[in-house]
This record gives sequence, structure tokens and C-alpha cells, in this order.
Amino acid sequence: MCTQPTGLAPVPPAGARPAARAAPPGSRYADQRPYVVSDHLDDLRGPVSGQVTLSRSLEWSGRAQYDLANPRRLASMYETVLREATTADDLVRWLDGSTLVRLWPTLVIPPQVRWLWESKHQALVHTRPGTGPRSDREDVR
Repeated sequence: MCTQPTGLAPVPPAGARPAARAAPPGSRYADQRPYVVSDHLDDLRGPVSGQVTLSRSLEWSGRAQYDLANPRRLASMYETVLREATTADDLVRWLDGSTLVRLWPTLVIPPQVRWLWESKHQALVHTRPGTGPRSDREDVR
């Protein structure tokens, strides 16, 4: 990430249009969209093996069938459910709590979804690299 020194405005490339102002917080769709979060990870007892087909309300792109033995398709299903679920029943039906904890650090989900889930479930925060207790990490100087 490149940052500009304080007090200096970035110089746009020749012929570039003026940059649009960033949307104010809370005005973007992602900031307004309601996401569903489970009250307890233990309530999530969805399938952990086999082939599953998500309901059309969750997976409307046409790739609704998932082979849970395929790690990428498993992660893709979890990402879809976390983004598209509209009820707690969607979460309970399709997600498994321990599998969610295992996959959490690698899931590609909107930051709003990550924040909401981590705010409610500390077990998810501690799965990300560098977020465990200091005693678990070696102090390097």
C-alpha cells in the first residue's frame, strides 16, 4: 500500500478523470444490506460430506451443486451461504460450526460479514494468523 505524505495531494495520471468522492459511511449497499449471524456456532449442524444442492434463494448463479469433498467447492458454498442467507434457518441448514471455524481464515467474504461474525464469535477471530494470544507466539526482537 502506498501512502502520500501528509499535506500533499496525489497527482493524477495525465488524461485521468477527477476521482469521485468516496461514498459516506453507511451509504453503500454493502453497508446497508442485512446479514444473518448465528447466535451460537454449536447450532450450526449442516452437512459435512457428500453432494449438496443449495436452494435457489441462496445460489442463483446456476452452480448450486457442491461436492463437499472438494475443498474449494466447500469454501465456495460457505462463502455463498454467509453472503446470501436471509434467515437463521439458512445458516443452521447449510453450515457446520466446526467446519466454519476451520475455513474462516481463508473465506473470501465481505468485510461487513467478517466483522459481524467476529463481533459475535471470538472463536473466529482467533483463527486468523497473528490474532492468537501473545503467549502462543515467539517474541522476536
